[in-house]
Amino acid sequence: MRKLILMHVVATAAGLYLTAGSSLAATFTTFNDRTLFLNSLLGPPIDTEDFEGFAVGTDLDGVDFITGVNVTSNAESVEVFGGVGNQDLFAFDDVTRTGPPDLYYDINASSTYKAIGFDIAFFDPATPGPGVMEVFFSDGMSTSPNIFPANPTEDDPIFFGVTSDTTIERIRWTEGPEEGGSGNEETSLDNFVVGRPISEPSTLTLAAPGLLGMVACRWRRAQNITPNTLTHEASDHFYSSLAKIGRRYLCASDSSA
Repeated sequence: MRKLILMHVVATAAGLYLTAGSSLAATFTTFNDRTLFLNSLLGPPIDTEDFEGFAVGTDLDGVDFITGVNVTSNAESVEVFGGVGNQDLFAFDDVTRTGPPDLYYDINASSTYKAIGFDIAFFDPATPGPGVMEVFFSDGMSTSPNIFPANPTEDDPIFFGVTSDTTIERIRWTEGPEEGGSGNEETSLDNFVVGRPISEPSTLTLAAPGLLGMVACRWRRAQNITPNTLTHEASDHFYSSLAKIGRRYLCASDSSA
């Protein structure tokens, strides 16, 4: 998988990692603060899931719990775990948990989501860390930031969220080592949210350059003007027409936002 070539500005204290890609690659932002992530969405989340509506022990390995979103793992089982009011998604078996290999969760998205967030629960801050969060985008690019257990206690979840201008296809959370450096840290996933980022370009924004080009060609034909015969007066008229089109486009874009 090709790695995204990025300018990466880290602002951990602010609760986000701001990442800007080139025009040929996904541009995305990752968050470690749920409130900031939710504030970055265009309106309310599309859907959420906290697993409280499932019976403990429900097999959710590869089963959509949000439309177009499921979790798989290299462990044998992915089940609803915990007690009432504290249920989450846990992957386990008798071999992978003791590692190697490193245990991982794959959050698979078959719908065109551009914003996905969730909690990593029971990540012990005493572990040497880190875990690795790999995000794969539909344009073939990926990013893989290290996630350290900065939570005060194991009972405090760590949030991870990502918004992008490109569809998110998969997120892989690979656990760090257990305390003492052996086996795999026993984390679970909870409180999923999917949505649309505010920065998502509108259809009008994407279509504007082509529309302006079409208008310019039609105007020149109507005036029987070629680039070699464009007079000063015709040039003024031409750019005035484009300015009017631009104002109409901006008004339409604002009203559609």
